[in-house]
Amino acid sequence: DVFLATERGAYRPGETVHATILARDPRAEAIPGLTLTAILFRPDGVESTRRLLPDQGAGGRALSVALDAAARRGAWRIDIHADPKAAPLASASFLVEDFLPERIDFDLTLPEGPVTLTELPEVAVAARYLYGAPGADLAIEGETRITTARELPGYPGFSFGLEDAAVQARSEPIASGLVTDDAGNATVPLLLPQIETTTRPLELTAILRLTDGSGRPVERSVTRSVAPDGPRIGVRPLFDGAVEQGSVARFEVIAVGPDLARAALPRVAWTLARVETRYQWYRVNGSWNYEPITTRERVASGEIALGADAAAIVEAPVRWGGYELKAVNLDGPYTAASTAFSAG
Repeated sequence: DVFLATERGAYRPGETVHATILARDPRAEAIPGLTLTAILFRPDGVESTRRLLPDQGAGGRALSVALDAAARRGAWRIDIHADPKAAPLASASFLVEDFLPERIDFDLTLPEGPVTLTELPEVAVAARYLYGAPGADLAIEGETRITTARELPGYPGFSFGLEDAAVQARSEPIASGLVTDDAGNATVPLLLPQIETTTRPLELTAILRLTDGSGRPVERSVTRSVAPDGPRIGVRPLFDGAVEQGSVARFEVIAVGPDLARAALPRVAWTLARVETRYQWYRVNGSWNYEPITTRERVASGEIALGADAAAIVEAPVRWGGYELKAVNLDGPYTAASTAFSAG
């Protein structure tokens, strides 16, 4: 076995690549006196450098290759051979890019707790150079991103909303022309992207980028849960992993209001369905492909009342297979939740 590793994965043109090579036998003992050949390939596959690597002790070798200042950007590769005409015994890749190390850092501050979409908070920015000076007069850009989630803070283990109701993440750029003041501080108002109506909870992420004088951008982000605009139903399985075949699946069902406190829903219908998926194969233009076809068979149903103080328990016997529990509000604004699980 030959082991090959570079000391890092990215280099700038003009830097030196340092690699370590170890040769070991099946007992993991050093192979002394073995001469290896290292071949360095450019991103276009052209050989750049070839070196003979005699044993430098304990079956180890150190390889140093200086990159030219005009070295091609992209993914380079080192191959190690015992016989250059045979397949390589080890390979390693590294990048050559015009990257610059970060020279500034900044903190983002949002009020703790869930945010509301009707009154988006402002993000406070505090920027500084890594050598200690305040990050004054730095350009700010970024966006507000809204994504769907399954959980709400304070309710671990509960899944809120329909499992298949995820919507595409939406983003909205912040206002242009914003810069930090002389002390490196700024207050950035967030703009709300258009979002679809969904039964699932939402998360808001503020992503901001500051650019130093060399044009090197530095990105930071901060995420908060979004307070729901109406009641949300949450479902928590009262088992770990899968349910045993032929046993009873039990769930805890609750309702949460816009203030994230427990809420009461007097009429909630639940349905337990057995889910079966088969795959329909088809051929188009000589190529085979498939599409899943999912069917649901109701095996149990009922109606429960969700109180503000106590959760409702739903249970039903199951046999082998995949299942889905769905709960829907019958009295008031539409809201629903579902969760999938397996039996057996």
